[in-house]
Amino acid sequence: MLEKYIYIFDAIVFITGICSVFINLKRDKSMLSTVASISIGFLGVLIAHISRILDDKFAIIILTIIEFIEILLLFKKKNWKAFIKSICTTILIVISISYANQHELQGLFNYSLDNQGNTAIINGFSQEYNESSLEIPKYIVKELRFYKVTSIGEKAFYGCEELWQVKLPNSITNIGNYAFGNCKMLHHLNIPNDLQTLGARAFFNTSLKDEINLENTKLKHDINLYDYLNNYIIRDYRNANFDNNIQYYGFNEGLCLTKMGFIDKTGKIVIDNTNYTLVRNFSEGLAPAYKDEKYGFIDVNGNVVIDFKYDKVYDFSEGLACVEKDGNFGYINKKGETIIDFQYSDPSIRFSNVIYGKNISSFINGIACVKKDGKFGYIDNTGKLLIDFKFDYGWPFYNELALTSNGYIDRNGNVVIDITKYDVANSFSNNLAKIGKRDESRSFEFYDYGYIDLSGNITIDLKYESASSFSEGLAPVMKDGNWGYIDSKGDTIINFEYKDANNFSEDLASVCKNGKYGYINKKGEVVIDFQYDDNDVFEFSEGLALVKKDEKYQFINKIGETVIDKIEVNELIFSD
Repeated sequence: MLEKYIYIFDAIVFITGICSVFINLKRDKSMLSTVASISIGFLGVLIAHISRILDDKFAIIILTIIEFIEILLLFKKKNWKAFIKSICTTILIVISISYANQHELQGLFNYSLDNQGNTAIINGFSQEYNESSLEIPKYIVKELRFYKVTSIGEKAFYGCEELWQVKLPNSITNIGNYAFGNCKMLHHLNIPNDLQTLGARAFFNTSLKDEINLENTKLKHDINLYDYLNNYIIRDYRNANFDNNIQYYGFNEGLCLTKMGFIDKTGKIVIDNTNYTLVRNFSEGLAPAYKDEKYGFIDVNGNVVIDFKYDKVYDFSEGLACVEKDGNFGYINKKGETIIDFQYSDPSIRFSNVIYGKNISSFINGIACVKKDGKFGYIDNTGKLLIDFKFDYGWPFYNELALTSNGYIDRNGNVVIDITKYDVANSFSNNLAKIGKRDESRSFEFYDYGYIDLSGNITIDLKYESASSFSEGLAPVMKDGNWGYIDSKGDTIINFEYKDANNFSEDLASVCKNGKYGYINKKGEVVIDFQYDDNDVFEFSEGLALVKKDEKYQFINKIGETVIDKIEVNELIFSD
C-alpha cells in the first residue's frame, strides 16, 4: 500500500506545483527564473517515477543534483516558500532513487509472481553473480505493482560457492528444498522471524554456524534443516523444542520409503499410503506411520502393530522407542508396552536429533540420552538414571565417550576431554573425533579442522579447510579448495582432486568432478562414471544407491547398473 500513497502524494505536489507556477507567473514576470527552477523540481518528480518504471537510475540522480543546486539558490535568495517546496520535492526524488535501487537489485534474480496474493518467489540468479555478499529484495516491482518476496524457491542458489553472506528480508516465510545447498563458503545467513516452512536440506553442505536461531520463528512442522552438519558448534548451543526427524534415503531391512509407499528391490510397492501416511524407514522390523494426527508403528507386512496414539515417535533401537504422549516422553517396547514412564521432555537438539543414523534418544549399548527440566542426562534401558541431568546438550555414546556441553564424558559422567579450547567438535567415529578452531589470521570466519583420539590428543593436525567424520577407515577432507581422503594416521590415501566428497559406505563413496557425481573405491579408482546430477547422490545401502540423472531418480547397483528406474523418491520428510 505504501507505493499507492506515494503516487497520490506526488500527484498532489506536482499538480499544485504547476498551478503555483502559472499563478506566480501571472502575478510577477520577474519571478520567471524562480518559477522555472521550481517547475524543474516538480517535473523531476514525474520524470523520476517514469525513470523508476524504466529502471533508469541515472536520470533520477541527475534530477536530484539539479534539485540540490536549486535549493542552494533559493536559500541564497531567501525565498523560503519555494525553498520548502524544493526540499519536499527532493525528498520525493530520493524516495524514487531508493525504489530505483530496488529495481536494480531485483534485476539480479529470476522470480515468479502471484498476482492474486501480490507475492513473489525468488528462483535464483538471472545473470552471472560472483560477489560474496547477497541481499534478497523485500519487494519485486512490476508494472507499478509491488509484490512482496515471501519465498526462496527450491535449489534457488544451489552450488553458489562464492556466497559468504546472505541477507534475507523479514518478509520471507518459506525457504525451499536445497535452496542454499552446497554453498560451501556460506558462513552467515539471517533467519526471518516470520519463517513458517523450511525445506529438506535447505542449507546442506554449507559453513553456517549454529548461531542461526530458529526458536523465534513460526515453524510449525518438522524442521528439515540438515541431513547432516559438517560442523557441530559446541559453544552457545541452544536447545529448541521442535521436531527434526531425519529421513536417510535408501534401503533398510529390504525396503525403501517413497512417495507412493514402501518399495522392495524390484521397485514393487509392497506397502502403500492408502490407510495411513508412512513417515520413516524400518528399524528393527517396525516403521513409524501417521494417521488421524497421531503416530503408531507398522510391521513389514503393513499391519498396525502399535496403535496410533502418540504425538511424536522416534525409531526403535535395542528394542525400545522414544515416544511422546500428553507432552511427555517415555519408552515403549515392540508390543507398545510402556517400559520407561513418560517423564522426559523433547530430546531434540537444535539442527539435528540424528547423528550417524541414530536418534539422540536411541539406546546405544544400553544407554540413552534424555532431557528433563532443560538439562540432558543418561539412563539405562530400565529407566535408571546413570548420569545426572547437568548438560546443556548431549549426544549418544560412541567409542565409549559422549559429547556434551561440558566436554567428552565417560560412562560415569566424568569429563575426560576438555572442549573449551576448540570451536567445533563432533562425536567419535572410528576412535577419532573431528575438532576445529577458528583461524584468527583470516579476515572472515574460517576454521581449521583436525582430529583427536580417545585420550584427547591431536593425532591429525588442524590443517584442513573442511572435514567430515571417519567412516570405514577414511575421512573426506578439504585442502586448497579440493577434497580428498585421509586415513586414521592422517596420510593422504586419495588425492585432493574433487570438488565434493562424501563418506564411504559399503566400500564406495560419491565424489564430484567437472560438475558431475560418480563413485570411487578406497583406492581412488572410478567404479561408476561421473554422470549424476547435482548432489542428489546418496550412500550405498544394502547394495543399492539412490542417484539422479536427467532430472529422474533411480536406484543403481555397485557397478552402476540401473535396478529401479524413474522412481518417485520421497525427497521431503513427512511431517505432521
